[in-house]
Amino acid sequence: LEILIGDYMNQIYNTLHEQTTNPKNINDSSEMLEYVYRDLFLWALLTHRIEMAKLFLTNMKTRICAALIVSKILKTYQSYASDNDSKGILKTEADDFESYAIECVRCCYNYDKLKACEIIIRQIKFFGSVTCLQVAIAADDKAFVHEETCHLLLTNIWFDKIDPVQTSTKEIIKIFISLLTLGMMAHSLVLFRTVETSDSKVSQPSLK
Repeated sequence: LEILIGDYMNQIYNTLHEQTTNPKNINDSSEMLEYVYRDLFLWALLTHRIEMAKLFLTNMKTRICAALIVSKILKTYQSYASDNDSKGILKTEADDFESYAIECVRCCYNYDKLKACEIIIRQIKFFGSVTCLQVAIAADDKAFVHEETCHLLLTNIWFDKIDPVQTSTKEIIKIFISLLTLGMMAHSLVLFRTVETSDSKVSQPSLK
């Protein structure tokens, strides 16, 4: 997996062994079930049983990261393919899983923008503590990286706690004055973030 995905991924099976040998590290049956789905999912993927991998994927809680990992592995497989037809099939399958990850992220984004940002930078322990953004960049999934969620994440990182929706000339001048006063006027001039809530429901996309 390190060769197929990247050296930024921790060894997941060593981690799994440590957790399963100590029952206190497994909080509930749903977490154990996620490990089972992950192993079956990876087995189906590595043996190129794509339809079966899709079935396991739809039952996983970490499906966004899992779908991006499929995209990365299938794109790595392309370099080992012996003919153009095989490369084309692998690319189509990789794009299919990338599209599924994008649809999942869009559903999260429509439900809660900030939580969607947290999802793509959260370390997934089931997959060696990688993040969705790490895998997407490694897989060269440009469509995923160009999603609004990724743009918002980078904007949030840049602005930190300052509300980024301050684009008028007057608001920009206020921010500039706050910088000149070393932040002493920021509390009265700059608009800071407020916590937003949403009651809308998330609909789960489906793999074709």
